[in-house]
Parts: sequence; structure tokens; C-alpha cells
Amino acid sequence: MKGVSLVAKICVAVLSSLTLYLLLKGCLITSIFPVAILSLIAIRHNGREWLSGVDAIEFNCDEKFLTNVHGVCDLGGRITAEELKDIVENKFAVHRRLRQRVVSTILWPYWADVESFDINDHVEVIKGVKSQQQIEEFLSQEMSRPLNLRLAPWKFFFIEQYRDEDHSAFIMKFHHCLGDGVVMAKAAFAMTSLKEASPTSSSPSPQRRPGKRGGLLHSVSMLPKFVKALLKLLLLPADPMSPFKRAVPVQRRAAAWSEEYLPLSLVKSTAATLGTSINDVLMGLVTSALRQYAKSHNLDLDALSRSQGMQSAMWVSLRPLEYLTDTHSPQEFGNYIGACYTKLPFHLQDPVKLVRDMKGQIDELKTSPEPYVAYGLLVLMGYLPLPLARFMWKNVAFKVTASISTLPGPRMPLRFASQTLTGLMFHVPVTGTIAMLITAFTYNGRVSLGINTDADVIPDPAKVVHLFHQEVRALASQCNVTE
Repeated sequence: MKGVSLVAKICVAVLSSLTLYLLLKGCLITSIFPVAILSLIAIRHNGREWLSGVDAIEFNCDEKFLTNVHGVCDLGGRITAEELKDIVENKFAVHRRLRQRVVSTILWPYWADVESFDINDHVEVIKGVKSQQQIEEFLSQEMSRPLNLRLAPWKFFFIEQYRDEDHSAFIMKFHHCLGDGVVMAKAAFAMTSLKEASPTSSSPSPQRRPGKRGGLLHSVSMLPKFVKALLKLLLLPADPMSPFKRAVPVQRRAAAWSEEYLPLSLVKSTAATLGTSINDVLMGLVTSALRQYAKSHNLDLDALSRSQGMQSAMWVSLRPLEYLTDTHSPQEFGNYIGACYTKLPFHLQDPVKLVRDMKGQIDELKTSPEPYVAYGLLVLMGYLPLPLARFMWKNVAFKVTASISTLPGPRMPLRFASQTLTGLMFHVPVTGTIAMLITAFTYNGRVSLGINTDADVIPDPAKVVHLFHQEVRALASQCNVTE
């Protein structure tokens, strides 16, 4: 069993001994179970390149193959389709993983090389898209279209004339089984170069996770927190039905993001005045914007107010944040992410109280092992055979109403081909009964907010983005912060 981990070897030894013991005792039927587990371990080590646990759950539980991340890149000038193809082929698709496809089986999916890779299969020129509204409409429709399973699970869409004849844009689309936002953003940034060094502000970062320090004593002291986090994840009650939560899985999707970017310095100064972090401000004001949206549409939020808020899953990268911009680190693939569960406090109307409530929740999570426990559960589900994985996923994954990600991007402008990358935004489509997925992204001293929704719940997400900008500027004014 060459290449098998020590843990797997121990499992095989224990299960083999148990099987032999049961057979000697005449327990023929009972011995079937360890034999079955041994068979699964043998299959996992038969030479195929199986997807890792979290990557497998991202693929196996995506029955329509729609969990595709979309990155929208706006250029400060014009390039050609041939320039884009050349850069993608020679700077992005140079990795073997990006020339492989996923093969599904009744047990687990595995990677297989694409027999004849052709860059033309992965770059498509789209016409008739000129404005941000048109690209949002295109993206909303594209989020409901699967990638071709016979090819590597990624694609680029090129808009040669975006906004006017002198600007281009492109959309990068990849399935989540390739990797999380950090590793795929790193792969995308490898196609760019720094324009120039410039003074920058700090960026928001995902919650800090408990450090690996203190050895055995620290591990023992953390045990109660691990148990508490595990029970929280397993026993988390589902959000009640509300205007933002339906029992029917999403059928239509809608996407929108900031057309005018907010200065990161404005958010940072507001956070400093309140004694909070940038993330606290962003999370609190997203909640305030959703409250204002509900009020303007006469939506009844009594159910959410009675339950003290709306459940949200905040996704956290478990890789060091420096990995994203470290040019010396080799390119990795795969998902190394966890989740923390918070409540967006809809019962609070004062934006300052909203921000401070989020600060209290996020501060508590900074020393919690919850992201690692969530990661462990995802790995466990990913190693289950397909039918069991889907059953477990459907029972635990859709209890929340919203899913939230924050990603700190480059602090200085990038160049793509001969043009400046003027705008960047990443989107993940909603799935199941999760009504909205919110992304906060920073780039070159600016903050942008993206929101993807169930179009039957929030048909006009651009309104939420607009209200968010209003809430940020109103709170900044209240704190005597100016741009």
C-alpha cells in the first residue's frame, strides 16, 4: 500500500484484526461492516487521483454543477481576444490541475487528464454587453448554466468593447471543486503584474483563527471549545421561513455589485472611531441595508426579529492570508476553508448598535475552533459515498439564510496585458434554499460589495448594494468621518 498515510495503515490493521476476530467468533453478518470499510479504503488507494474531502463535497452535492465562482474583471483599456487567450493559456492553464476534468462515480469523484486541451474551448467572446446592468444580467443567467463536464471546470468570457470602444472586460468562471477563493484568486493574479507601488490602506481580513501553539496542554485546554463548536454546528436550528427564506430551492438567480467603489480609508476611519474592525462595520451595515430594503418593499420581518436575527455562514480561509500575495509560494489548488455561524441582528435598528453587535459576535469567534470543526465536518462528508454525502449535506447545509465571504485583494493596481485592472469582483451563486450570498472584496484601496440572490426572493440586488453605500456614508457622517 505504497503512499498510504499512517492513519490509513492503522485503520486497515485495526479493521483487519476486527474482521478476523468476528469471523473466528462466527459473527459472519457483523463482519460484513469492517469488510465494507476495508473495501472502501482499498478503492481510495487504487491509483486514481480522487478529489480531497472538501473538494469532493463541493462537487458531489452540486447535482446541477452550478457551484461556479465568477470573477468580473474590468480593464482600463482595450485588448483583443487573442491577447486574452495567449495570457490564459500561458500563465493560467499551465498547471496540470487546470487541464484535468472531474469524473463522477457512485462513491467519489476523481481527476482525469483532458485528452486534447484546446484554449478555444475555454475562452468565449460575448457580444451585446456594454453596460454594468447588461453584464449583471448576463452573469445572472450564466450562474444558472453548468460548465461542460467533459472539459476542465473553468472558462473565460471576453467582452472586447465594454462601456465604450476603448475598454474591455472579462469574466472568469470556475467550479468550486478546483479551490477556494484564495487559491483561485492567486491563480488569477498570476496573469497580472504590478502597475506601480502606491500608498495603501489596510484591508479587511477574515476572522483570525486559533493559533497552533502550546502543544498538548493547549490542545487539551481547547477541547471544551471544540466540543462546543461541534454541538453548535450539528444542533444549529434552521432559520424560520421569512421574506428572505423560502422552502423551495432557488430556480432563478440575480447578481449585482458596486459600480462606484467605496474608499477603504472611509470604512477604516469609521471603524477606528467606533473602536471596531473593518469587518464589523461591513457586516453591520450589510444588515442595515437589508433592513432598509425590507422596509422599502413592505416586507414583514417579525419572524427574524423574534429569533434575534438571520443566520449567516461566514466563510473563512484556513490558509495564511499572506499566501494570496506571496509570489514565492507555489500555486496550490483545493479548498481549505471553514465556516463560522453568526446572526445578522435584524431586531436592532440603530446602525451603531448593529456594528457593535457584530463586533461582539466576531470577537468571540476569533478564539473559537469553529472554522476548523466545520472544515472537519466537510472533509468527513466528502469522504462518504455519494448517496450518503448528499443526504447529509441536504440536512445540514441549508439552515442559514445568507452566506458571507470577505476577501482582501491586492493593495496596489495590477496590469493585465497592457492595461490597468480597474475593477475586480468575485461572485458565488446561491444554492438550495440559501437566499443570498454576499461578498466584500478590497482592491487598490477600495471596497466593493457583491450580492447574489434567489431572484424570487430579492429580484433587485442592485438596490441592496445602493442602500449599503448609503449606510456606509451615513454612518461615516455620523462619526464625523469625511472622504
